[in-house]
Amino acid sequence: MKKFGVLTLTAFVISSCSMLDHTFAPTIKPTTLGKPAPYHAPAVTGKRKTGNPYQILGKTYYPLKSSEGYRRKGIASWYGKDFHGKKTANGETYNMYAMTAAHPTLPIPTYVRVTNIENGLSTIVRVNDRGPFLRGRIIDLSYAAASTLGMAEKGTSPVLLEALPTDGSTLNVRSDYAKHENNVTNHPSKRYTETTLASAANTAGKETAPAPVNKNSFTYRISKKSNTSNTITNRADDENIPADEEIKIGSHSYYIQTGAFSNKENAFRQQQKVSKFYSNVKLMSFVRGTTQLHRVRIGPVSSVDEADEILGKIAQEGWTGARIVVD
Repeated sequence: MKKFGVLTLTAFVISSCSMLDHTFAPTIKPTTLGKPAPYHAPAVTGKRKTGNPYQILGKTYYPLKSSEGYRRKGIASWYGKDFHGKKTANGETYNMYAMTAAHPTLPIPTYVRVTNIENGLSTIVRVNDRGPFLRGRIIDLSYAAASTLGMAEKGTSPVLLEALPTDGSTLNVRSDYAKHENNVTNHPSKRYTETTLASAANTAGKETAPAPVNKNSFTYRISKKSNTSNTITNRADDENIPADEEIKIGSHSYYIQTGAFSNKENAFRQQQKVSKFYSNVKLMSFVRGTTQLHRVRIGPVSSVDEADEILGKIAQEGWTGARIVVD
């Protein structure tokens, strides 16, 4: 398993794709620059590794039993020579020139289509390791994968992750986004209803009845807990992006999310608390299907570095469940 920590890596240039060693992903090759990656990968054979919940640096990770429907956004990083030649979580030897990746919860192995939201470049990686365990990261790519996505020199990038079918079939992506050869769409992205502290104070308790909520759901149980602690879990908001929801390339924002609630008044209370430390704290209400969530977020901020700095400080203030989100 890859160890946690902040990596300081010296990137160097690979002169051609022919230099890449595909020992552990022999049928997955880097996509030609500018050419979209396919929406299918080799069938996964044999037993997949899921595992039990585990804890790193005080955070508990809950491995997924299935990768079906996994489609999420976040910040990707990459790891290279410090781990080259060492064992991965599934016993393979990490090869920084293979198209592989580390993910904290996806079953091992899982083939994932990764799209760089900044430039539209995409590729496919095979998850064979656990990580990253640095706050605010969703996946750790190999050096080869990061290079293919044009993010090796920068170090991080906002990405869209889409787990591919395990039977080798083509992923059913119903959005226009998937139909564009360059992965660029001008369709509007999903929008939130943003609430400032002033407007929230005026509307608290006056909102119309929300969509029906399953009282046995995790989200509902969290919202009913006593709000005596700053530590609010974001696990209730760990849901996949629908296949028909558009992702606009080149247009994204970074936020630090401190909590997600089904009860707007609870969200407003947390917004007030967080606002004592930071300005520009938004209450962003969002409806997806029959589920209504109210997310408390700081931002938007201009860069991953700024988001990292705020995340570290807000965690020290007690919001240990806070995380960076890409919207």
